[in-house]
Amino acid sequence: MRAFARVLAERCPEVAVGTVRYRRRGWNDAQRDAAVDVERVLAELAGHGPVVLVGHSMGGRAAVAAAGAPRVRGVVALAPWLTDGDAVTPVRGRTVVLAHGARDRWVRPELSLRWAERAAGVPDRLARFVVPGDVHMMWVHRSWWHHLAVAAVSACLDGPVDPVLTAGFAAAAEGRLDVPLTRPGHPVTPVERPH
Repeated sequence: MRAFARVLAERCPEVAVGTVRYRRRGWNDAQRDAAVDVERVLAELAGHGPVVLVGHSMGGRAAVAAAGAPRVRGVVALAPWLTDGDAVTPVRGRTVVLAHGARDRWVRPELSLRWAERAAGVPDRLARFVVPGDVHMMWVHRSWWHHLAVAAVSACLDGPVDPVLTAGFAAAAEGRLDVPLTRPGHPVTPVERPH
């Protein structure tokens, strides 16, 4: 995620960018260590401006779990490790952007799809993208992931909304949560699902 922090700092100079170091490895079931670490940092930032949580894998799960904090405006969860037991209520009233590599074998894309289906109608805005041919570590189309993260942070902070996100939000409002993410600047063609 250091590369994402660097890209966000470069492309969003008006935004303060920081990273969370986890005290322990793993989620650790009921202790939710990663989410607790994010919540601790949010408490330390009390009095500062609005927050957008950006996380990858377990970090995406931690971001979703901590999204209920008062100043959190949105969540950008990249290849998030979301389970059927993860609550959707923390994202109420937020903007949520999920993206998953179609070839992710570490955290199956179906997990974020199922979570997004349960979350439909809970956040103010929801979009879920599938990155064709990409894997868990986001190596194949790295620049696409970076573009999406920057665009999502901007949208969460009331900045301009990138056409990719506009298409993703519209698709989700119609129940389509598998929008293919394409090269920045190219149109997004939502996948039509039979009814």
